[in-house]
Amino acid sequence: MLVLEAQLSKITSLAVPTFPKLINRGKRNREKRREKKRREERREEEEKKFAVVIISYGATAELSNLKNEALESMTYKDAGVDIDAGSGLVRRIAKMASGIGGFGGIFPLGDSHLVAGTDGVGTKLKLAFETGIHETIGIDLVAMSVNDIVTSGAKPLFFLDYFATSHLDVGLAEKVIKGIVDGCQQSDCALLGGESAEMPDFYADGQYDLSGFAVGIVKKDFVIDGKNIVAGDICNGF
Repeated sequence: MLVLEAQLSKITSLAVPTFPKLINRGKRNREKRREKKRREERREEEEKKFAVVIISYGATAELSNLKNEALESMTYKDAGVDIDAGSGLVRRIAKMASGIGGFGGIFPLGDSHLVAGTDGVGTKLKLAFETGIHETIGIDLVAMSVNDIVTSGAKPLFFLDYFATSHLDVGLAEKVIKGIVDGCQQSDCALLGGESAEMPDFYADGQYDLSGFAVGIVKKDFVIDGKNIVAGDICNGF
C-alpha cells in the first residue's frame, strides 16, 4: 500500500506541471483562430466597401463603386485623358505624314524593315520622386519603347534617351542613366547616346522628365502589321 501511494504521488507530481502547458497551448490556438477570423471579417468588409465592377474597358471605361456614389461613373476623360482628342490628332498627323505606323513606325530597308518607337514613363516618375529610387525608372523607359517595336516582330538594335531637368544633378542623372543601361542590356540592344537638357524654372527642383527612342529590325516577310487579323482570331497572353 505504501508503495502504491508513493507511485501515485510520483505520477501526480509529474503530471501536474504539464497541465498549464496544455491549457496555455490550447488558449493560444483559440486566440489565433479568433484573430484569423477577425482578419477575414475585416478583409470581407473592405472588399464589400470598395467592391468595383468593371463595366467596360477602353475609351469609355467606367467603374462603378458599390459603396461610393462619387465613383459611380469614371472615364479616361474624367481622369484628364481625352482619348477622342488623341485619336483625332493621329488622324490629322496621318494626313501630313501618311507613313506613320501603329505602336512602331516601319521603314523599308532592302529585304528588311526598320521599326522605330518612342515613349516616356508617364506618371511613374512621381514614384521615383516620392521614393527617391531613381535606379530603376530607366529600365521602364527602355521597356516602354522596346515593347512598342517588338509588336511588329522587330529585334531591338539600339536606344537613345532624353533627360531634361531644371538643374543638372550629376549623381541623380547617373542613377537614371544606369537604369537605362540595365534596360538596354536586358533588351539586348545598344545605348548609342542621348540628350541632357537643363531648363531652369521649367521643372521643379529635384524633378526631371524622360523620353526614349528605340530602333529594331525585322525581315520583310516576318513583319507583324495586323493586316491579317480578322474577327474570331485567338489572342494568346503570356
